[in-house]
Formats: sequence, structure tokens, C-alpha cells
Amino acid sequence: MHRKMIYHRPARTQLETRLLPSQVAPNASTLVLAHTRPMSEVVLEELVITFDGTVVEIFYAGRGDSDRFHIAQLESAELLHLDARGGPTFNLVGTHRGGVALNRLKVKAAELPALQQVVSEINEAASPLV
Repeated sequence: MHRKMIYHRPARTQLETRLLPSQVAPNASTLVLAHTRPMSEVVLEELVITFDGTVVEIFYAGRGDSDRFHIAQLESAELLHLDARGGPTFNLVGTHRGGVALNRLKVKAAELPALQQVVSEINEAASPLV
């Protein structure tokens, strides 16, 4: 059986490695990249943002819904208006659909570095290889 190899992008970090054939089920038609990167998570009053190196998820408090974006669907992440009176804006800029803009987030000073770190990780993963 011929296995189809799919690579949307080369591994960008040492944490991403190619699965060995012995790690793939015998009837699998695709060989994938394995991600061993720990999940980043920011818990804010209004929402939770997680990023596992491949998927960004936003869980909204009190609404019961969420948004998911694969890194291939994103151009960038932005954290704007850090000094705004009502709180910063978190943007995920999509490549094919609009993405999401969350305005006036309630972010405590102690939570801001974790939020900035997640934004940085998303941008690193979304940036095209040079």
C-alpha cells in the first residue's frame, strides 16, 4: 500500500517530528507530523484561549460556545490597545475567513504576560518560512 505523504509546512521547531512508520496504523493513508509541544493556556475572566502549536481555541465564559482556528487558517494574532481604558483587543486575522476580534478584554496586569506569550507563539507558528 502506498502511503500519501502530506506536509503543509516543514517542522518549525525541534518539538515537531515526523512519525515513524511503526507509529502509524497499518491501514493509515496519511503520515502526519507529531506535536509534543505543551499546550499554552490563558484563563481570563471572560474567556479562555488555548494554543497547542496547531489549533487556537477560544472558549467564551457564560455563552457556552467557542471558536477554533487551525494555524493554516490564520495570518496573524494581534494584541492591540494595551493601554486602553476598557482593556486590550485580541485579534486573530484569518487567511480565508474573517477571524475574530475581541474588544475590551478584562485582563489583569498579572495575566498580560501570558496573553502576550500566546500571541507570540501563534505568530511564530503562522509566519511563513523564509
